[in-house]
Amino acid sequence: MILIEELENFHYLEGILKRINRLTSTPCVIDGKSISVGMSIGASIYPYDGTSPELLIETADQAMYRAKKGGKNRIEYAQPDTRCYQLESAPSHEISTQKIFNYVI
Repeated sequence: MILIEELENFHYLEGILKRINRLTSTPCVIDGKSISVGMSIGASIYPYDGTSPELLIETADQAMYRAKKGGKNRIEYAQPDTRCYQLESAPSHEISTQKIFNYVI
């Protein structure tokens, strides 16, 4: 699990997750043998996917299993329509004064 805090927009998070995915799929050489590792990523975002750590972990876990089911090296979010994660549509009572997102993956 990786916790990423105080990101100002969804696209920045998406870029981080794509870089992590790319880095983990890069082959490395150990004892002269090339080894490749793949990673499926499931992400949940506070407050959209839960307001407790347990719920955020649960929704990220469900997203990860959808990613695995969809193929190798995929990124899935708890919400199938990622447009709901846009800063402009943030629930005003939750984060409008902070202008921050907190992400858990």
